[in-house]
Amino acid sequence: MDKPGGAGRGRSDAAARWLDASRSTQAFRLDETGVVTEANPGALERLRPCGDVVGRPLADVLAPESLDILSAQDGEERLVTFGRGDVRYTLACRLFDDGTERWILGEPAGTDADLETELRRTNNELAVLAREHARQAVELRAALEERERARWTLERIGEFLSICMSCGALKTDTDDWKSASAFLAENGVALSHGYCPPCAERALRELEEQLG
Repeated sequence: MDKPGGAGRGRSDAAARWLDASRSTQAFRLDETGVVTEANPGALERLRPCGDVVGRPLADVLAPESLDILSAQDGEERLVTFGRGDVRYTLACRLFDDGTERWILGEPAGTDADLETELRRTNNELAVLAREHARQAVELRAALEERERARWTLERIGEFLSICMSCGALKTDTDDWKSASAFLAENGVALSHGYCPPCAERALRELEEQLG
């Protein structure tokens, strides 16, 4: 990270154009009290949620653990966290102080390899989330279909159905006659077989008579 050649009013045209065009590099010119007197567009854009930083102490937009950059010596580097609350990001910063001007220049921390690794990790996490979302969507669709079947069955059961007074068969909406067990089974109601108490007593008596 090089010093902005002849910073501030004395900056070279090339340095000025570079700082003004850069969005990744952030530059802050400070007076002797630590107030920001100049900042490049990259810094202003990134810190816009914190308000206008020019004319304010840089300390206002530094995380508490990063205030030591303000007392650093010329050429010293620090990892500096900018922002407060939800607006927080970290830059690798160097302080330049030639006795007449003080500049803090910051660039994204980490190498290209670090960024590529982080990108791969993020992509993997997104892929996992996408698969999980698809699985949950399938389960939700199945649950909604099951609920719809149950709702339809309850509505049908709740309707007035024609029932044979002799055998108890039910008349379907296609004018067919089916046993109650067949009707319920066709409409998604699971059945299990057993005896009611009177039938159980009758079946037991019949069995005892058969056994003598």
